Amino acid sequence: MKPKSRSAFLVVALLLLLPLTGIGQFARDSLQDRLNNYRLDPLEEWQTLQLLIELDREEGWDSTLSYSQRALQLAEGYLPDKIAASALDVAGALEHRGAYRQMTDMLYKALDRIDRDRPSLMLGRIYLDLGHIFFRQQQHQKSKNYFLRAYQIHTALRDTQNMVVSLNNISSSYDSISLDSARYYLETALKLALAGGVDKQLPRIYNNLGTQIDFGDHPTPEAMAYFRRGYWAAVTTRDTAELLAPATNLGFSFVLLEQYDSAVYYLTLLEHIFDPERDELNLLLYAFQGLAQVYETTGRPEKALEYYKQYTATSDTLQRRVFASEINDIEAKYQTEEKEAQLARQELELERQTYLRDLILFVGLALITAIAGVLLYLRNRQRMRAREAELSLEAARNKAQQLRELDELKSNFFANISHEFRTPLTLLLGPLTEMKAGTFRGDPKRYFSMMHRNGQRLLDLINQLLDLSKLDSGKMELKLRPGNLSRFLTQLAGAMQSWADKKDIDYHVTIKEEIPVLLFDHDKLEKIVTNLLSNALKFTPEGGTVSLSVLTEEEEDQVLVTMAVTDSGQGISAEELPQIFDRFYQTGRIQDGMAGTGIGLALTRELIHLQDGTVEVDSKPGNGTCFTVYLPLTIFREPIVAEIPEKEVSLYQAAELVKPALPREIGKSDQPILLIVEDNPDLRAYVRDQLGNDYRIVEAENGEAGFNEAVTRIPDLIITDVMMPKMTGTELTAKLKQDERSSHIPVIMLTAKAEQEDKLEGLETGADDYLLKPFDARELRVRVRNLIEQRERLRAKFAASGVLSPKDVAVSSVDEKFLNRLMEIIEENMDNEAFSVEEMSRRIGLSRSQLHRKLKALTGEAPNVLLRTIRLHRAHQLLLQKAGNASEVAFMTGFTSVSYFSRCFKSQYGKTPTEVLGG
Repeated sequence: MKPKSRSAFLVVALLLLLPLTGIGQFARDSLQDRLNNYRLDPLEEWQTLQLLIELDREEGWDSTLSYSQRALQLAEGYLPDKIAASALDVAGALEHRGAYRQMTDMLYKALDRIDRDRPSLMLGRIYLDLGHIFFRQQQHQKSKNYFLRAYQIHTALRDTQNMVVSLNNISSSYDSISLDSARYYLETALKLALAGGVDKQLPRIYNNLGTQIDFGDHPTPEAMAYFRRGYWAAVTTRDTAELLAPATNLGFSFVLLEQYDSAVYYLTLLEHIFDPERDELNLLLYAFQGLAQVYETTGRPEKALEYYKQYTATSDTLQRRVFASEINDIEAKYQTEEKEAQLARQELELERQTYLRDLILFVGLALITAIAGVLLYLRNRQRMRAREAELSLEAARNKAQQLRELDELKSNFFANISHEFRTPLTLLLGPLTEMKAGTFRGDPKRYFSMMHRNGQRLLDLINQLLDLSKLDSGKMELKLRPGNLSRFLTQLAGAMQSWADKKDIDYHVTIKEEIPVLLFDHDKLEKIVTNLLSNALKFTPEGGTVSLSVLTEEEEDQVLVTMAVTDSGQGISAEELPQIFDRFYQTGRIQDGMAGTGIGLALTRELIHLQDGTVEVDSKPGNGTCFTVYLPLTIFREPIVAEIPEKEVSLYQAAELVKPALPREIGKSDQPILLIVEDNPDLRAYVRDQLGNDYRIVEAENGEAGFNEAVTRIPDLIITDVMMPKMTGTELTAKLKQDERSSHIPVIMLTAKAEQEDKLEGLETGADDYLLKPFDARELRVRVRNLIEQRERLRAKFAASGVLSPKDVAVSSVDEKFLNRLMEIIEENMDNEAFSVEEMSRRIGLSRSQLHRKLKALTGEAPNVLLRTIRLHRAHQLLLQKAGNASEVAFMTGFTSVSYFSRCFKSQYGKTPTEVLGG
């Protein structure tokens, strides 16, 4: 027999033997021998490679990609009609490895080489795979369109099985667009599968139908029925992969129904049949979560802990895979968009070539036809250029958007950094400038301590930024040395005890003493523990609880250290939890007037990851927060000599954690009242020292407290910071200017934001002046004095006129409306002798003291004096108009005593009422 005939016979024999079990390796060896030792023409070699690819798929070997790539190279060189099939094989192998970007390239290569106008199984498969790619990128509209094309192809081929697959995929795409449409396609797929005997698709269809039913906290009988049908359909077809999803849903449903035996049965079954190389890890994650919940509820904490550990390990693996997958998806999305643009350009080129061919065919026609053809050519060329320009413009827009986002990220970065630097710089440069000029006010010893504290704060902030920079550049290395972990952590935790005592916090430290000597980076572990403990103490109110517990679990040469820092503070909302480790993100849980830099937790997480550890946070508003750190550390088997030095806590941190008591009011009773609203106690004290000799000072530690003080005391001027907890200075100013009780009060804003837009935003809310940190104390005193004097000039203007004219007195529309309303109330009660200041206060909606402070600020007059002045002015008008005699006019303007009326009138106008009547 000739060699070529022997080869053909071997191929046929192998094809017949493939379905048999136990001969996969023999078949593979024979085919490889054929490739290596026989001289094959390109078609025979390509066919042999196809057999090897099919064997790999059946036996689960991992060389499919290399065979597929070799077959594609062979097709590109000698067999152009086989390129599409080979590219599709490469795409399938790449999908198995999660290389979605390269998979997208192969799918478009296959699509370029196939006739799209003729239905075929290969075309249907390409459309299905493209639909899956877009579905992974969450472009559900595009994925739906490709799945619909696949359904049309399979319908034309009458391929029932792939029709059902396409309908199932269409339903998945519609899940995020229209649940009604998704259910319609699922029900259509179910009918088709039952009628056509497509049993392998039934488990997925039944499971998807069950998941689309919203059953809240308790599963409905309808949903449970679908999950059971899906489960038994998978059992019938012996498809363990399709058994996972309905088993998971059944298990969780029984957990919700508190039928724990059934729940354990299904969830444990899932654990046994799960294949990590084939199945999705999130299903196993749900199983571990459900089993942990069952055993915790049924009082078996050991089993619950075991499954919680498996849940944590699986969750970490899943997160790493998701992250890698997201990167691949982004690359695939970019490549997909590039390929779509390339297809668009190819269609343009095809359109151009088609037109040129038509032009040549009709070149011999009459002159009019030729002219029409030229015009048509020009029009089409213009259209094509416009389309090319549109594509180029879209690409330019995308690039510009990316640059804008990058620029915004940089701007936010530097804005946050400058904000954190400017407040301590104010507290350093301000006192130093005054000391240099010889105008310093205050206790030098106290100010030296404050300046040192804020200098240390700047140094620590810079060190944190340098650490982050080293981590980003990959230049930070671990410096491992042996140490007694129990003693090291005990000393770190003990350094915080005095802080806890000053805030009356119940502080617990539980550290296992029998910990072997471990290798760890002392400096980085100190930063991790100190950051977490100081955050817990900072955000826990007085009388609260903070605890540190350390557990260890020894495994061969390693120890898994679990550190949990728990506090009883106000907690973190679910919306903020995913962002708390982002750089410069500051949560709303600010306590004791202290805002963080937004760097500490970001650095903490990076340092933990550098040591192959993980960190988790569990928090609910009102129930406190718990940070849990898992660190795998290596056991050091040799004795150590060096002792660990005692740790000291930085001065600025200790000062920040203790909230100084706010003085209620300082200054003399005859001085103007000045309200300082500032969350930083050092800066508040500095401003108080600069202005305390000339004004009565009232303080508030945040915007909310500042507003309450403002509407209660009605100060003459308010100085407020912009960045504050609970209510920002911008929000405070807007609220003050909209409230009748406080709308007249001038406001000076102190801010670390130096951009013009930030200044304009503050002024637009109604702020009267704007001062940038770090500021000159002399400039602050001048601006305060100028604003108060400006108000005094307005009051003097009113006093000179003697008549209330709101447009000449008020500086805001709110004040003008207030005075107009006050005038209307007085006019309505002009002849009411019983109308008093108390009644006026009640009618205007203010307390007597608030009304007194506001009218004194606006007009310089007390309410009773203002009421008498307006009545006398009206009496003067009536007397000039001869509206009655002196007694009648007195009663018409609310005076009960004619003699008192005459004395007041003469004091105001220099004449008696009778003299005015007599002319």
